[in-house]
This record gives sequence, C-alpha cells and structure tokens, in this order.
Amino acid sequence: MGSTRKYWKWGWVALVLSAVLAGSILAGCGLLTKQMTGNTSGSLNPLDELQGDGDILTGPPPLEDTLNLGTVTVGNTVKGTIRLYILRKQQGQNTFADGATVTVAFDPKQGSPGPLVVTVTKGTISLPPNWTKQDNDTLSVDYAEASVQLTATAVGSFNHVVHFDASGDKSGGDTLTRGGNINVRYTVIPASDTEPPRVTITFTPDGKNGWFVTDPACGTVVATDNVAVTSLEATGGELSNIQGLGTTHVTATICVTGEGTHTVTVTAKDAAGNEGSDEEEVKIDTIPPTITITTPPNGAEYILNEPVYADYSCSDDGSGIADCSGPVANGDPIYTSAVGTYNFRVTAEDVAGNTSKLTHTYSVVLKFYGLLPPYATGRKYKIGSTFPIKWQYTDYYNVPQDSADAKPTVSIQGPYTCPAPSGGTTSLPATSGASGLRYDAAAKMWIYTWQTKGLKQGCYDINIDSVDPYPDGGPFRVNLVTR
Repeated sequence: MGSTRKYWKWGWVALVLSAVLAGSILAGCGLLTKQMTGNTSGSLNPLDELQGDGDILTGPPPLEDTLNLGTVTVGNTVKGTIRLYILRKQQGQNTFADGATVTVAFDPKQGSPGPLVVTVTKGTISLPPNWTKQDNDTLSVDYAEASVQLTATAVGSFNHVVHFDASGDKSGGDTLTRGGNINVRYTVIPASDTEPPRVTITFTPDGKNGWFVTDPACGTVVATDNVAVTSLEATGGELSNIQGLGTTHVTATICVTGEGTHTVTVTAKDAAGNEGSDEEEVKIDTIPPTITITTPPNGAEYILNEPVYADYSCSDDGSGIADCSGPVANGDPIYTSAVGTYNFRVTAEDVAGNTSKLTHTYSVVLKFYGLLPPYATGRKYKIGSTFPIKWQYTDYYNVPQDSADAKPTVSIQGPYTCPAPSGGTTSLPATSGASGLRYDAAAKMWIYTWQTKGLKQGCYDINIDSVDPYPDGGPFRVNLVTR
C-alpha cells in the first residue's frame, strides 16, 4: 500500500487510524498519523509521505493518510478508529491559543457500496495553558476520535473518504479552522472464495522459430482474479513495473537473461490464499553461426580448369544451423573455368535468424608449359647451332591457351661451370617483337630462336618473364659444348 503526497489546510494535526473486525477475520489494518500546523494565511503545508504495507504503523509522525481495514467476507461488518492530534509548529502568533478547545467534526463522503457510518466518540481536543510556549514538533496529549463502521455487501476492493474540519481559538484572537480527508480502504471477498487467479505470460520473440536474438528477452504478465490479486512472484525471470496489486487486474513486465532455453513461471495469489500460475519457455540466441572455409583457402591460386572441390562448414552452439551455403554445394567443384580473381563467400543462418558471412579470395591462372623439344633437361647442345626455345601457356590439362598478349621477355645468363653455376656474363634479353622472338597463333606457341654462334662453352640459364596473368618460366639450364 503506497501513499500519495497531500496538502492540508489546517495546522499540523496528527491522526491515528486503527482497524478492528467484528464478526469475521480482519486480514490487516492501518495505523496512520497526520500532522498539520495552523497559520492565518491559510497557505498549504506539505505533508511528507511514508510508504505503508498494511501493518500497524507505530513510528512517529508524519505517516500516511489511509486507513486500511484489510479483508472482510461478504455480509460481515468491519470497524476502525480515527484519532486526530495537534502538532505544535511555531509560526509567530498564528497558532491555536493557549488552553484552546479545538472542535472536530467528521463527515463521511459515501462511496459504493455503502453506507459508511462514522460516529464521533470524542469531538474536542483540549490544549494545555502553555501551548504556545511548547517546543516545536510537540504532539498534543489530547485527541479527537471517531469510529468507522461498514457492512460488506459486495465483492471487490473499495475506497471511501472521510472529511474532517477542526476549529478553535487562535492565538491573538479570532478562530482558526482547517480541514482534510482520510481514505478508508478495504477488500471484500466471497464467503467461500475458491477461485484462483488467472495468469497469462506473453513473450513475442524478435527472432525466428520462437527464438529471441536480443538479451534480455522481455514479455508481459497479466493476472486477474474475481476479488483481488494480492501478490505476484516469478521463477526463471525477473518481474518489474508491477501495476494493480490489490485489484482484480494486475500487469507486469518479466525479463529473462542468458543464452539458451529458459523456463519461466509466474504465480499469483489472492486474499483467500488461492494460487494460479502460467509457465512459458523462453529461448535466447544472440550469437551468430561460425563459418570455416578449408577449400579454397584465402589467397589460393589454381590453374585454369583445375579440379578443386569446395570444403566448408557452419556450426552454431545455440539454436543450431538452419542454412549453410556457398557459391557451390560443399564437396562440389569450385569455379576455375576462366582466368581471374574470384570471391568464395559462404553465408550461414541459425534457427533463431542470426546470420554470418565469410569470404575467401582465390585466383585462377595459366600454367607455363615448356620448354618444348628440342629442349631436354641434361642434354648437350653444340655451340654454333641455332637453338629454338619454345613454350606455351596451358590449362591444368596442358591444353594450350591463346597467349598473344603475354608480352614475354627472354633472358639468358651464362656461361656457368657445369653442373653448378659459378658466374658468367648475361646475354641481352629478347622481348616480344625483337628479332628471333615470335608467336605462332595456330599452335598457340611462343618461339625464340637462340643463335649460339660465338658463345663460350658452359651452362646457360634461360628465364622467361610474362605480364599478368601469364606465369613466368625458368630457369631452364642449357649445356653448350664445342663438339
């Protein structure tokens, strides 16, 4: 039970409210104290609030302004007592006079169901002859008192208002009059309430297939009862923003944190002790899948038409994998049918809807095929002969490819002492278009005619450099002899 901040129009008065039950069980009662001080201007004095819980409040004022009569069954009568005290607040001469008799009148403002009967059992408060000389915050010994009585005629939670006016001689002459209100609350249950509250938990997942992809995952709780829901508790989740306790309709927010599957239970109780509950499964997966690409590895280089088989996988420790796909199915050949650079991208999605992407880049190139006959490794060639250097650019299966734009450069270094190099001179490089270097379009072959006349005996290394995307070749060793 919470109180609200109120403002009172007469001097600080403390009111004590207590409740007793006649003819039935009274579940709780409130004892409340209010304080007000008189002033001639009639300005409003703020009253600090205190949160109550239905227990008897025995601390010093100020306390709340509500008398909670608790729970009563239909047909029974519940009673309570209101007491008003005056609290000394020094404000010059604008206070009740020394020895003043303050008369208090109570006027019930009827609610439904009624009637609420208020009987004044003591209608005056007598102040001591030295009242104006009392210390600040002195509470009067004397008090006014009224009894409150009502008969429960309908099931539900109700609120009545009791208005009071107090007047008495003011210090310095004239009369000081102020007034205020007291709330009287109570709950009526059936003579035999066996109907439990009804609880509904609702979660609306933001992912797929009933999964949340955010953490925390929050939903709503609605609890209803034919009389009133008095408590709401949860396991597996945390309740917040609970609204309407003590009424027939209660709402709240419930949140769950952490990856995985959770079971959430919310239980509601009514004043008769009946319980109702609801249970929901909440699934949370905020982590996207993991992708592994084994083939092609990032930066790999393959030969035109080379058979290369995709090897990739996807995994997810949360909701599990729903889709794992790449340019080709896992285990199928990847694309190597044209020279160039390609992206191999794998995408994955888990059951909850989280997605991942991973991309590897690979290149497809030609193969340098050569040197072709008459060249043979380890063979000796006679100085003075004309030596044709022949090569091609092929695919993985050695099928020649058109290479007219390869722009090769042939360089020959030597002589070296055979078989291991030991230095020597370098011949001038032969470039595309130079004398002796030509392209045979029909054979898709490059030919460089090497004139060996006048060269020294020894080993020579042949290197061939080409522009991208054509590969380089060499070194190829040639052993020149005099005979």
